Amino acid sequence: ALPILVTLTGGDDVGADVLEVDGDGNKVCQEIAREVKLLDALMPMVQMPLLAGMHLNKLSPEMMRVQALVYKAIAQIVNNNRRTEIYFATHNIPARDRYTGSETSISWINACIAQVGDIQESAVTISMILSNNQQLLDEYVDDATINKFIELIGDQGPRPHFMRFFIAICSCNGKQIITNQEIGRASCRERV
Repeated sequence: ALPILVTLTGGDDVGADVLEVDGDGNKVCQEIAREVKLLDALMPMVQMPLLAGMHLNKLSPEMMRVQALVYKAIAQIVNNNRRTEIYFATHNIPARDRYTGSETSISWINACIAQVGDIQESAVTISMILSNNQQLLDEYVDDATINKFIELIGDQGPRPHFMRFFIAICSCNGKQIITNQEIGRASCRERV
């Protein structure tokens, strides 16, 4: 029920599954969640299956729901809250190098991006964080990020959450991000 605490809900949300609740963030609750470091507790939860060597696409339905709920909470905590977006962007989490198996660290943003192919809510969360913040788009969206999404679309088809991510990284506050659009076009041409 945490996503409901940080979300301004309406009558249409009464009795709805928490994952279906929508609405703007409750700014006071978002600020409190950031200050008590709730994100610092939630991010290890989404990273834990990977650190335990589990494959996200093989998680049980119950574990997938836990992942989805945690991502929903994260999304609502950062939803249109610039200070919390920056807080999110400046933190790292332990990760395991998939080639060597050694421990390393990864930014929270890149940890979310790494899970978008398996956890739909990860794409929704990262789109929400990046979509209105030019600074974060410039810093975290590069050729590799765009190519990863194009590869996912090629492998899994044009799923709505992948397409929303592309919209989020190709425009910011109503202005086009030409460089990201060009990278996307070039990558698509290479795959064809």
